[in-house]
Amino acid sequence: MRGRSYVLLLLGVLVLPGALCDGEDREYERDLMMKKPVGNVWSEPKEVAIGESFFIYCNTTNFEIQPGDLTLKLDSGDVAHDMVPVNNSTVRYREEFLRNDMNKCYTCFLKEAKIERHCITTTFLNVSNFECMLLVFSMSMSCKFYITEFDISAEYTITDSGQQPVKCWPSLRDHKWMMKCEIAIDYKKETYAFTLLKKLKARKLIQHLQLRRHEIMEPEWESMGNRTCLPAPKVFKTKECRIHLVPQSAQIGRHDLTLIDEPALSGQLFCFDSPRHAHQKFEVHLRCSLSNPPGAQSTEFVQYDYLTPPAKPDRPPELLPNGFFHDFENKKLFVYWRRLDELELNGPNFTYSGQANSAQQAHLLDNNSAYFVNWDPKLPNTVFVWSENSKGQSEYTSTLNIPVLTNSSSHQPQELSYQVDTFTIFWQPPKNRDNLIGYTVFWCPMSNKNLEFCDDREPIKFQTLRGSTVNQFNFNRTMIMYRKAVAANYNDNRSGGMQWIGVAPFRNKEPEKKVTNWFFIISITMCFSLESFLL
Repeated sequence: MRGRSYVLLLLGVLVLPGALCDGEDREYERDLMMKKPVGNVWSEPKEVAIGESFFIYCNTTNFEIQPGDLTLKLDSGDVAHDMVPVNNSTVRYREEFLRNDMNKCYTCFLKEAKIERHCITTTFLNVSNFECMLLVFSMSMSCKFYITEFDISAEYTITDSGQQPVKCWPSLRDHKWMMKCEIAIDYKKETYAFTLLKKLKARKLIQHLQLRRHEIMEPEWESMGNRTCLPAPKVFKTKECRIHLVPQSAQIGRHDLTLIDEPALSGQLFCFDSPRHAHQKFEVHLRCSLSNPPGAQSTEFVQYDYLTPPAKPDRPPELLPNGFFHDFENKKLFVYWRRLDELELNGPNFTYSGQANSAQQAHLLDNNSAYFVNWDPKLPNTVFVWSENSKGQSEYTSTLNIPVLTNSSSHQPQELSYQVDTFTIFWQPPKNRDNLIGYTVFWCPMSNKNLEFCDDREPIKFQTLRGSTVNQFNFNRTMIMYRKAVAANYNDNRSGGMQWIGVAPFRNKEPEKKVTNWFFIISITMCFSLESFLL
């Protein structure tokens, strides 16, 4: 009898907790049916850009939850997995990155009871001064917009529907940063749908823009300089004439043009399409023949001197890759570029200008270089250079990223030397070879005014060499009368800049290892030889 009592007691102990748990579950579910769960769904951060990761939180304030009670579902019906408990009433889900600019919404459920729905707010660009102008000769349009601040690591692109993205380039205009993009134009379209994208590392900001065809501006005829009219000779009415433009510059070919019919000006002026070369001098030869009956053109002609209208420079100078030299002692930074060709100057009073991102103005040294004073080597910076003449400055600027230069010597080639008999320059690799991908060799004729500088009547030439083990370059001809430099190239843009062989600009201190200056040795030898001959 006593044994039976023990068995019954044991069964009671085993069964009672299960009955109690079943009762609690039934009570929990009854509570869910009786009262609606109260809670919130939110995201952190509140606004998310394309490519950014974010968290979705879900909580309930009137229930204590068990693992798996709270679930998140997308509008597509997919369930968010890998929910992480934050506390007794909150769970968290991480979305790795927002893939596009479509609204993404999440609904939180406690068991099957809906708590709340939350949609992600996507951050967009907010460009309000977007405009485009037709470029007649290139069958394209130039679009521009202003930005409040410039970040060299940000990339802007614009896409016309169905076309490939086009990169936009920065330009400094009246102390404001402007982005310009050139897009092919389709005259069949009535409306252009653009997607403007700003990419900063993994973050993407998007803006959708529309322009109707009549909103695309057209340039004024005067700025195109497409037509020229000159006084007509007295016999002009009775002759059939041809126009021949003979350029003063040997780089321009001869132009043979036809007359443009201008009835209102007939007998007073004759007109023709202007050459596209701005601010260039031509001789205008007007040769005529009898109209009726037609005859051969006369060997005699009426001659005019004609200067084409000036225009802004078409482009900025091309900054050389890693084309900078830091004079640490004098706190100066020199930058080098390839100057424009004579035909590209486009107008009188041509010059170059430069500015750093820190608002420092460049001091022009010559047509190939400029320098900045009081350069701070502890901060990275960006240099901008442009062309300008009496009509204005070039639409675009050329940019060069300058890294932190406090330890620049460890990212520079070492022990430069030049071998006269083989026309070869040699160097040793930088102390820091991490991410080293090659070198750039520069050369230019010495200035006859100052051997420390290049002759700016010729452009600086350069050659990029791939491979971290390269340590020489052959010029195939003597380079004694040339200045030479080498820069190390890194895939993380941490170059220490150009190392000049011999004398560097305004360099008071000799290089760590003296390099034989063959130019002066040969000059002195020639002087002694001449003196001996005279004696």
